[in-house]
Amino acid sequence: MLERATPEIVVVSGPFEDHARMCIDAIERGMHVLTEKPAALTFEDLDALRAAHAKHPRVHLAGMMFSRYTR
Repeated sequence: MLERATPEIVVVSGPFEDHARMCIDAIERGMHVLTEKPAALTFEDLDALRAAHAKHPRVHLAGMMFSRYTR
């Protein structure tokens, strides 16, 4: 999808095992990312995500850390 569309912001909310890869794809295209938890399932994926973000410091990467359910 990111090959056809060029959004400024991407929300990653898919299968957990794909979060890091989807975030990295968006970051490498210069798109800001808001990702559902977990951002990565392994330390290797987390390292790759951090490396991609370090190469693109102007891209914002944020995790959804707010509460879904409140009383």
